[in-house]
Amino acid sequence: MPEEQGRGGFTPLSEFLFSYSHATQVRTIRQDMNTIKPLAAAFALLVVASLIQLGCVPAREHRALDQKYEQLKVHADSLRRQNDTLSIAAREAQSLQAIQRERLDSLLADSLRSSAEIHRLQEALVNSRRDYYEMLAMEESLLDGSTREAALMLEQLQKLQKELQKREDALHEASRTLNAKRKELGRIERQQQADRRALDSMRTNIDSLSRSLASSNANVTSLTQALARKDSLSLALRAKVADALFGFRDKGLSVEMRGGRVYVSMSEKLLFSSGSYELNPEGVKALRQIIVVLEQNPEINISVEGHTDDVPMRPGGTLRDNWDLSVLRATSIARILTTGTAISGARVSAMGRSHYHPLNPAKTKAARQINRRTEIILTPKLSELVEALGGE
Repeated sequence: MPEEQGRGGFTPLSEFLFSYSHATQVRTIRQDMNTIKPLAAAFALLVVASLIQLGCVPAREHRALDQKYEQLKVHADSLRRQNDTLSIAAREAQSLQAIQRERLDSLLADSLRSSAEIHRLQEALVNSRRDYYEMLAMEESLLDGSTREAALMLEQLQKLQKELQKREDALHEASRTLNAKRKELGRIERQQQADRRALDSMRTNIDSLSRSLASSNANVTSLTQALARKDSLSLALRAKVADALFGFRDKGLSVEMRGGRVYVSMSEKLLFSSGSYELNPEGVKALRQIIVVLEQNPEINISVEGHTDDVPMRPGGTLRDNWDLSVLRATSIARILTTGTAISGARVSAMGRSHYHPLNPAKTKAARQINRRTEIILTPKLSELVEALGGE
């Protein structure tokens, strides 16, 4: 017989390299998985932080930012789902590979035992043939002997022939079994090669996902930094406006931060007479103090909102209802802000809210006095935020 080459034709060196290659690929995939998981967690936290920060954006730009943010969130969710799917597929491939390896080891052991059995049967066949030919020689030499001895020799010869046939049949059956096991080994080896290609493809996909996730994290970081700069600017602006209007605090004027924006709220008694949209001298004086701050901060957008109480206008006047009054009061203030100043009209918007946004919904005189107000809302421009989200 030819000398065997390890189990099923594999040398010990090739088996070692084969096992080592698979182990290395599995460890690499696990490392890639461990790298993506903290990145995905960090990305989720950053997105939540960004969502909280975005509450400060005006309506039209807020919608654009929401759309960009939703795109980032959907993209991140897609990356996490693909990462989870690939992780499950990698674990299933590793489990299947371990099962196939156990089966391969079993088949290799069976192949070795079959090869040894075939070798033993071949040796027995050679011995039987030798005995057979010796018996034939003895038969020829005893042809002239007694009939009883000749019959005995013939009986022994027939037994040897039957034994020889049984061993030949066993040899053929062992050969067929060995060939079948070799075919099975070949099929398993081809399957393992396909599994290796699948694992390589998974690793490529994971690398691509890692790059996409890193890019998304960079975008979120830029957005967070832009939001932080905007909030810092808003705080500084609030301090400047509060200092400029310090003398009007006891005259129905307040300055506060809400949602990342600065709200300058002025009561009706500071700005207007009841039912009028003509500014009082004291109100003009307060607006002049605000104008100084706004001229020094051209990166601030300005919204003027007029608010009234829920008492209807007297019929027969020039104003039909509280809508007219709130709008005209807002435009009167916007006109003061932009007339003879360095404030561009493109930075200013004016709108009337009528009585639909009260600070106090009670139907008392004190509540209605609080609700009759005009608010100047100061918002840092959002160009950095839009740029961070990839906008134009």
